[in-house]
Amino acid sequence: MKLNIKEAKINTNTKCLILQYPAYHSCADAFFRIDELSNYFKRFRRKHITREEILDKYVKRTGKVNYQEQWAGYCVDGKSIYRVTENCNDLSEKERELKIICFDYEVDYHTLVIAYTVADTHALDHELAHAFYDGNKNYRREANKIIHSITNLNQFTKELIALGYKKEDVTDELQAFIVSGIKNENFSDEVIQQMEQYRKQMQTLYKKAVAGEFND
Repeated sequence: MKLNIKEAKINTNTKCLILQYPAYHSCADAFFRIDELSNYFKRFRRKHITREEILDKYVKRTGKVNYQEQWAGYCVDGKSIYRVTENCNDLSEKERELKIICFDYEVDYHTLVIAYTVADTHALDHELAHAFYDGNKNYRREANKIIHSITNLNQFTKELIALGYKKEDVTDELQAFIVSGIKNENFSDEVIQQMEQYRKQMQTLYKKAVAGEFND
């Protein structure tokens, strides 16, 4: 099965490239270094960082070695991709492939690129929800209203931080989890039940965004 590529609109001036990979390992191989640098090492001054170095940093940060099994999807901007593809001289086959795709589809610094695997369609909704939250201020405003109305938001925050998410990303991650219906095995029953209570509201909002109703 080959890589499947689609284009979408997140907002009037924000485009999105959606990459559907045939397997987890190929998706992770293309995006793990990009994702780690963009989310956890933004202030890393040296332009070139090897795959081995970033994997060592990931293991030290999380205590886990199974990166390709940890994340089902990715949502990054073009700037984060080019930070790796234009500066690192040890690109893997999948990173080189991604570099060519970005050139062919005229990905700029502000383009959002989503990657997920064919075996996990829930991940597409999860990552698209991230893309709308990041690239569409009208969607973000309405999502914030719903998330901040949750009565036990502190418990959600604690559990997401325990999973390795940053505190400043909790609202974005929570809305994406509710939209997609992904139930992480480490979530408590209390959190899962509350997610279900708010899922209809968030999915209605998400469907409006997909239909372009929140575009400027």
